[in-house]
Amino acid sequence: MLVLGLGVGMCMPVAMVVVQSTTSYEDLGVATSGVSFLRTLGSSFGVAVFGTVYAGNLPGNLAAAIPPGVDPAAASDVRALHALPDQLKAPIIAAYADTLQVVFLAAAPVAAVAFLVALFLKEVPLRDTARAAATEVGDNFAAPHSSDSEHELEKLVALIYSRERRDPTPEVLSGSGVPLTHAQAWLVVKVFRQSVDHGHATLERLAEATKVPAGVFEPVARQLQTRGYVTESDGRYRFTPQGTDVFTDLVAAWRRWLLVKLTDWNCDDLEFTDAVDRVATELTTSGRALGTGRHAVV
Repeated sequence: MLVLGLGVGMCMPVAMVVVQSTTSYEDLGVATSGVSFLRTLGSSFGVAVFGTVYAGNLPGNLAAAIPPGVDPAAASDVRALHALPDQLKAPIIAAYADTLQVVFLAAAPVAAVAFLVALFLKEVPLRDTARAAATEVGDNFAAPHSSDSEHELEKLVALIYSRERRDPTPEVLSGSGVPLTHAQAWLVVKVFRQSVDHGHATLERLAEATKVPAGVFEPVARQLQTRGYVTESDGRYRFTPQGTDVFTDLVAAWRRWLLVKLTDWNCDDLEFTDAVDRVATELTTSGRALGTGRHAVV
């Protein structure tokens, strides 16, 4: 069973890597869900076929192995089987082992055919993003995925971001030309998010959401006011046109970072670039790309 487990564990991610490395973006969702569906279908079919082989051979093997005087029902009851003396239960256990051996022998030709087919598959360069996605063990045994390509792209981006050894925000900001510190960029995003939801932003509402005292955010808020990015009236913060431009530049910076990370897709398709734009906007406006309030501002 150890050998079987090692073999399955090493083979399960391969199909996903190959499919996501050879398919175009518009077919990414369908191809990914297709792998999961066919794997589920094959598992069900395999269990049915090899279960039939097992059920067909077990009765004859047990009939020949049960010693005289032993109740045949004891062979199918684990507790009753273990209660038998060693010399009586040993041939029964051997009968089960022999039956399982027949099942593995029946599966061997299928594995041999699969090996021969693999030898004739065309070699293609693997995408690092696809390889990262397929190393998630749970996904390889999960139910069929969504057929939405953008949803699959979001999962790839989430994996890329989560596997970064350090927060990429300082790198993104320094290489973008956006004149914001990490803390200022974080607060700009929060002002935008609250402005969309409520028409304006307040530090009290931000403090309630982040569990950080409102006074912690005041120095950064004053910096944004001094630079002309936001205005404040009665504790309500709103973007100026200059602040709106800076926020747009911030989204564009994250978009460029994503395109670099997704360069192995080498895709000029308009649908792909639009999807990257939406993911970059979501990544920025949700605040996930800039950390939490406590980490970004404190």
